[in-house]
Amino acid sequence: EEGDQALALVCHALEESEDLRKALCSYAFSFEEKEKALDALFPALADVPHVLPFLKIVARNHRFGDFPAIASSFHAMLNADLGVKEGIAYSAFPLSEEEKAALEEAFSRKLGAKVELMVVTDPHLIGGVKVALEGKVYDGTVKNRLSELRARLKNGGNAQ
Repeated sequence: EEGDQALALVCHALEESEDLRKALCSYAFSFEEKEKALDALFPALADVPHVLPFLKIVARNHRFGDFPAIASSFHAMLNADLGVKEGIAYSAFPLSEEEKAALEEAFSRKLGAKVELMVVTDPHLIGGVKVALEGKVYDGTVKNRLSELRARLKNGGNAQ
């Protein structure tokens, strides 16, 4: 998790500073200059194993333009290695951190593994939450409940 936070910090810095992004992607600066810049910009990362050397490899290969995708892939590979399941929670309204944590905890208990959810706001939903996880969709939305009720009523009130 410490490595994830470190990579998120770097992504944020790159988003905030176009000059930093350009400098780290540029062939005009030597590898040594970029290495010194990374050391100066992110001194706290020296205590996080492997992160600064990883950043320097990215710089050496002029790949900071792709850094968000690299960080995302790294995160996915790390989660796969740790057995963490990733999914998407769709909600009509933004979820608070507490609501997201409660949802992750409920699915973690259900699946017997740590679950991380990315929350996507979908204004087409009336209410409730739909979760896509491990190729399955768990639909607890009002829209889905209304569809199920409509189907039951069409079927004479019997469950299908």
